[in-house]
Amino acid sequence: MFEEDGMTLVEYTRRHPDADHLDPEKESVLEEAVGTGTQQITVDAQQGAVLRVIVLCPSDATGETEILTSRGGGGTKTWMAGSEALCGGWSAATPPVDEAGPMTFTVTVDNDKPFRMVLTAPSA
Repeated sequence: MFEEDGMTLVEYTRRHPDADHLDPEKESVLEEAVGTGTQQITVDAQQGAVLRVIVLCPSDATGETEILTSRGGGGTKTWMAGSEALCGGWSAATPPVDEAGPMTFTVTVDNDKPFRMVLTAPSA
């Protein structure tokens, strides 16, 4: 799950139905990224959408984690959520998007272990 060509979160959820990271009946994965340090996902956000970022790390990973958002060409980044010690296994959602257009989510994890960043939206 923590490799580029590893299992996606949807695949993991199907194999481990007791995992509570994602409810495929209620939300859809827009995009996933795997890596170390900082990862970014940019989507064309729809007005009114509530987007959720899920951060998953290996069980032994610790370190400060933060999620930032930016609009348009990636200008000013706004802090969305963070944790001083917990690397992953948590998520944060946006309020309803006020204006349609490109939206970038940046996750930074302060350790040298890979992590998976997943961006979801409610299923229609």
